[in-house]
Amino acid sequence: MIIESHEKDYQVKDYSMKRAGGEIVLKWKYSRGTHFFVLLYDGRKEVDLQELAQEMEDMGLDDRTLLQKSGHNVYTTEKVKLFLFREREFVQNGESCTIPGGEIKHGVPYGVSVFIGEYDKEEWTMHLYQVKDPDINTRFVPVKLEPKIEYKKKMFAKEKLCILHVPYLQDYVDGALQYHVDGVRMTYPLPASCLDKNLYLEIPRDATVALRVADRYKKFYRVEAAQ
Repeated sequence: MIIESHEKDYQVKDYSMKRAGGEIVLKWKYSRGTHFFVLLYDGRKEVDLQELAQEMEDMGLDDRTLLQKSGHNVYTTEKVKLFLFREREFVQNGESCTIPGGEIKHGVPYGVSVFIGEYDKEEWTMHLYQVKDPDINTRFVPVKLEPKIEYKKKMFAKEKLCILHVPYLQDYVDGALQYHVDGVRMTYPLPASCLDKNLYLEIPRDATVALRVADRYKKFYRVEAAQ
């Protein structure tokens, strides 16, 4: 496999993603290409295309062997799962492809990137093209969070007790989530040590608490309505 630099004819266009049950359905447009490589990985971590190609070569997975596996997961490492789809099958499926639910682990904020390949039948070589802008060929599957928020009023007091419980998140980074007290301008970053525990907050009697996602992590987490 040869990793080529960016070429405008080998770029995905109008890339969209939706969840259908437990599956991920992907659609895009394109100008040229014989094969599509879909990478499923932890979106918080970068995947190097050149490094991935070298790993497959070291494992003895040459291009002809790779093509025989197309249509499903063709290679898996600790960092990424690689799916390969032929152009003909992609078009027959309404210019869409599906990642099965069994490939998706609960609690992981996935990135899903699409790269276009061109197979040279005479040289038996796959040419895989890099992208100019990762925002064009990558979409994210955020982890949905359902915090538990409970309030307990104190007799004749101006304050009340808020009990906030946020479930455990694998590889969570301190401050990715924040809690905000109604009427207070600032937000308070949530450290990993507070996950999966009851956090007791004393707040004004008429105030409420909301869990928020820090701006740089919004593509990785989504807060659902508190229970």
